Amino acid sequence: MYFYFGMMLLGKILKDNREHIVACKTKWPLLIRINFLLCLASVLLWATTYACIFVFNKGYEVQFLINVGVFGFVATAVTLSWDQYWREVKAVFMVADSTLEIYLVQILAVSVITALNLSFPFNLLLFFVIAFTGGIVFHFLLGKVYLFFRNKP
Repeated sequence: MYFYFGMMLLGKILKDNREHIVACKTKWPLLIRINFLLCLASVLLWATTYACIFVFNKGYEVQFLINVGVFGFVATAVTLSWDQYWREVKAVFMVADSTLEIYLVQILAVSVITALNLSFPFNLLLFFVIAFTGGIVFHFLLGKVYLFFRNKP
């Protein structure tokens, strides 16, 4: 519960300081590269901790690093998303528009993966494929249904 409060607080801090952050990134383009490297490092920290726990059955003492990695990823990914380059990448918009649907579909993805009983790297890859693809398709279909009923007299 406290972790999600921290994420909401981070979002508020980033929103309030958006103009300052964008101005700094415009002044010093090296900050964009550093931000991207920090984003990758956060994902690596998160993934390595998970791998140690699930594959080697060790690392429970440092599982707080998962939250640190996710927190770092969110902070750097949000500030990276303000860059003009990411506004032109359609895949980013598709995922961003479908976040609620991806969240809803992930429960189905876990059920499918559990039934298939796949080993570690394959179950994680299949989870992301099902969750993201299913969420984006679900979002697309919901949009079509909404337009259909909206245009009804």
